[in-house]
Amino acid sequence: MKISIVVPIYNVEEYLEQCIESLINQTYNNLEIILIDDNSTDHSALVCEKYAKEDSRIVFLKNEKNQGVVYTRGVGFEYAHGEYISCVDADDWLDIDAYSKIVSIIYAYAPDMIIYNYYKEYNSYSEEIKEQFSEDLYEYADYERCLKENQFFYTPFISQSLCNKVIKTDLVKKYEKKIPRELNILEDALLSHSCLLNAEKTYFIDKSYYHYRSRQGSAMFKNTRKEYDSFITYIKCMTDIFLEKKIPSEKARKMFLDHIFYNLLLCNPKMLLAVNDFGKCKAFPQITKGKKIILYGKGSIGTKIFKAFEKKGIVRFTAWIDSSDKKMLEKINQEIFDYILVAVVNSKIVKNIERLLWKRGVSRDKILTFNDMDRSEYVLPKEIQEILGTELKQHL
Repeated sequence: MKISIVVPIYNVEEYLEQCIESLINQTYNNLEIILIDDNSTDHSALVCEKYAKEDSRIVFLKNEKNQGVVYTRGVGFEYAHGEYISCVDADDWLDIDAYSKIVSIIYAYAPDMIIYNYYKEYNSYSEEIKEQFSEDLYEYADYERCLKENQFFYTPFISQSLCNKVIKTDLVKKYEKKIPRELNILEDALLSHSCLLNAEKTYFIDKSYYHYRSRQGSAMFKNTRKEYDSFITYIKCMTDIFLEKKIPSEKARKMFLDHIFYNLLLCNPKMLLAVNDFGKCKAFPQITKGKKIILYGKGSIGTKIFKAFEKKGIVRFTAWIDSSDKKMLEKINQEIFDYILVAVVNSKIVKNIERLLWKRGVSRDKILTFNDMDRSEYVLPKEIQEILGTELKQHL
């Protein structure tokens, strides 16, 4: 049984050899390694050519002009001959026994999709990212039940990346054609959710095989109008996919709204922080003009929220902290504040922060997390409300 590995490449010369070496040295040999260079301006293409000459399992393709990751992956998907497809980013790598273990699951259970944990690799440390499932085979009915029972919108049901998944080729080829080529954000999420919603059987492996390199220059949200337009396109596509499954109305609607809020929070949180005529933040009605806020979280979302609130001049930040600010944390019960807003989306980290604050004497009603956010439709930008009004309401 052959697995096709699709690797889109653009200006990653510095990391590419480590990625390819981790693939050609896999203990499972029946692989088709498809390298697609998206018209890189560095020496990435030369690296690919060198390896393609040395290993007959490698297919090297090249775009005549820069087309973006959706188009480039699509080229690889179209070429793929294996029964299953695996997506790998060109600056990442896998454990050398990854596909041996995955193939053993395929032979045992014949799932449509295999999902496993992964490591987020920083310069000086690794963080293991675990899926929200025990290791087992899940049929669609189990997945649907879990969707309904999911309580925390900021904990995505599965990681949205394609890179920790191996999927039947027929399933990938069917749904990748529905992804607009102009999409420049959340393209992984769209294909991941499309395949998962339409997989009859999914196997979750409670082990980490994939190493995702977190680095400056990687794709990220830049909060441009173009990216917001792309986000609207994503919502329209996800609405179509969601409606296809016809999951029962109320719980399904809540789940879908939570999905929109989660991704808008990652994409452009300032759009959720609009102020109504009474001086209240729509997303957090507890926060009104003049409130004293401690912002907990200095990551990308915390930074965006800080800038958005500062620009609007709604609140006064008495402190901006994270877990590394030991001295500030020791003094936190002496700080004058109305609320502590936790700008973190990882549910496990959020729980740890809450426990830490409770120990410092902060009461629960003074802590705001994204799970306390008002997630009713009127909080969303008008364009998204219109999509929900014209399409979702007609079908649920």
